[in-house]
Amino acid sequence: LSAVVLVLALEAGKLFVAGLRPDPRNVLIAVAAVALGRWLLGRAGVEAVADFSVPSGAGIGPGPAPAALSRGGPGRLPALALAGVPLALLGAWSFPVGAAPLVLGGALALAWVWWQPVAAVGIAAMALTALDLASWTGRYFWTEFDLLLLALLPVAWYRCRAPAVPVPVPLPPPEPAVPLLLRLAFVLLGLSLVVGAMQTALAAPTGLAGGLNALSHLHSPLAGWRIVKGACWAAAFLGLWHALERAGHRPGPVAVAGMVLGLAFSLGWIVWERMAFATLLDFESDYRVTGPISAQHRGGAYIECSLAVGAAFALAAAVHGRWPLRLAMLGLLCGAGYAAAVTYSRNGHAALAVVLVMGLAVVGAAAWARRRADGGGDGRADAAAQATAAAVWRARVRPLAPAAVALGAGLLVVAAAWPVLSGPFARARLADVAADFEVRRLHWVDALSLRAPGWPAALLGEGVGRFPERHYWRSQEPRRAASHSLVRDTAGKTALRLGPGATLYFDQILPREAAAPLRLSLDLRREGAPAELTVSVCEKWIFASLQCLTAVLRADGAAPAAGAAPGWQRLTADIDARALATQPWPARPLLKLSLHTPYDAPVVDVGRVGLRLLGAAGPVGPNLLANGDFTAGLDRWFWTTDVDPPWHIHSLPVAVLFDQGWLGVAAWTAVLALAAAGGWRRLRAGDITVLAPLAASAAFMTSGLLNTLIDEPRFLMLLLVLLWLVARPLRPLRPSRPSRPPWPATPATPVTPVTPFLPARPPGPAPAAAAAA
Repeated sequence: LSAVVLVLALEAGKLFVAGLRPDPRNVLIAVAAVALGRWLLGRAGVEAVADFSVPSGAGIGPGPAPAALSRGGPGRLPALALAGVPLALLGAWSFPVGAAPLVLGGALALAWVWWQPVAAVGIAAMALTALDLASWTGRYFWTEFDLLLLALLPVAWYRCRAPAVPVPVPLPPPEPAVPLLLRLAFVLLGLSLVVGAMQTALAAPTGLAGGLNALSHLHSPLAGWRIVKGACWAAAFLGLWHALERAGHRPGPVAVAGMVLGLAFSLGWIVWERMAFATLLDFESDYRVTGPISAQHRGGAYIECSLAVGAAFALAAAVHGRWPLRLAMLGLLCGAGYAAAVTYSRNGHAALAVVLVMGLAVVGAAAWARRRADGGGDGRADAAAQATAAAVWRARVRPLAPAAVALGAGLLVVAAAWPVLSGPFARARLADVAADFEVRRLHWVDALSLRAPGWPAALLGEGVGRFPERHYWRSQEPRRAASHSLVRDTAGKTALRLGPGATLYFDQILPREAAAPLRLSLDLRREGAPAELTVSVCEKWIFASLQCLTAVLRADGAAPAAGAAPGWQRLTADIDARALATQPWPARPLLKLSLHTPYDAPVVDVGRVGLRLLGAAGPVGPNLLANGDFTAGLDRWFWTTDVDPPWHIHSLPVAVLFDQGWLGVAAWTAVLALAAAGGWRRLRAGDITVLAPLAASAAFMTSGLLNTLIDEPRFLMLLLVLLWLVARPLRPLRPSRPSRPPWPATPATPVTPVTPFLPARPPGPAPAAAAAA
């Protein structure tokens, strides 16, 4: 691992030296050299000892040998768990964008987790929102977040596994047993999710079962497993959490830090988005921010839910921390209020309000429990101590600080959001609540009508993640999603097939030099009639665009152009994009090329898309588009849509009933009821550490009343982790890290203590003063 980190750092440094280029083969050479060196040392009789589990100070001075203090052997299972590390690094190296930074960042994260296993919790929490490259890579079935967890979680678990041999280290207090009913509820929920994923895999359209569309289409047989993957990561994450606690770590504060950093990243992205596509103080614009979350490409409330959840953790940090940290967190909460307001999402506003109300409730409950434990403040403390002003401050005033912080946070959030909410667009959105709710209600009725008749569908549901496919084939709503798929003809040519419906935009982010005269060329095919395709170059992030240049390419049925395959026509169009991307940095928006699906025209096939700079003598330079011939699937292409009902049921309870049936409804009800009961017990006990997960889960469920949310694996993982942390039993306080043994180590056999630098006491009775001491 050290060799890989060192070589990656050296190779990355070549990027900043003129005339040098990184060579990834040097990583393999370094690993081979280390392996060869270790083998040669073994042949020479030199033992390579590297036991990092020996406590600090062990083996120094009289005592047992280090081997007696070490943990048990690694065993077969922990060693197999580490196999995910090379798989994750190889997967990151195969990414179409940012392979070298991903591998380097992953190696540095692995080194950090090897040194401090609890860091894996914070890195994973921050990466929930801060590590999302799907808009650049086009991959959303198996993402860079999955690779990160595949590498970090096994390493962290391996480093903090429980000792197999007794060691002279004070172990943390035994953790309370998880109630059997809670375990059964989560097992039932996991079983329902697995059954739903299997149903989707067995009932998916056979035309999408091939390798071309298996990881690029939401009608794929793997669509259900893509979502259930989030539950698997939640189980692995919680297993690591408990292993860290058994080893004496405190993952809670680290998770809070990770979530707060993720919230700060989202706020920074939203500030850039507002500066690029509107202005920070333009409250009349109808531009709605989408944040850094790529799942917004098909609509939904992911960004507003993540802002509310992050605000819950920021509020917890403000309540628990000292005043410098409290001031920083109050500023972050103020930014969260502004960011949630400019999403113009009404249930997002409600979710953030729930966070603030829950914060006040938890702080008030903790103060009430503390006062009850102190006997109502009846003056039991020593009268002399209470006479001092400092004691009065500690006893009366300081306990009010958390309540003052929670109340101040609420006032700051309202003050930051009020100018936005009082603008004309926000008022118009609030005025349409009744009409929009009726649209949602009709959508829910249509969604439930898509289920198959009979008790199996009622009990087990239609399948996890199957709603988009059912809506496409069975819905009675006027607007259905446009179709798309990758096809390959008899000549081996791969093409993107686009069908009619609510428009999809297949986007690719362009380099900055694309703001120039451009020559667009592509192959177009349609059987039996002339084909037509709309293409645009826009200043765009997810939905709304600032400026767009559009070209309509039409195939008139003439003979194929030179270089085009049989049945295809090569079409070109010139686009002068010099008027785009003229804003100064950092308010400069991204440039995107978009292929539009036909609205009501027949199906067309698109292949060999090229975009080159246009000079005086014609196109010059390389193709500005990556994977223009679709030979790598939909890598670098990521679709977006303005019409989201075909992709979501827009209600978490209705979505659970549709996907998982009444079995899933019963499982989720049991989990939520046990979480509510656990949160109530911890509130009555005055456990203020429940603030972050309790407020975050309440905000999640508030947002989920009118949005599905758990059809995205990261959000399913987030919800399950939050509910488990709320429902689990109360735990005693633990040290921040494993306690170190006394130095020197406790000897295995009695050793006569020797006091150096003092004369030996003469024989005889000890003086009375010495005996008393």
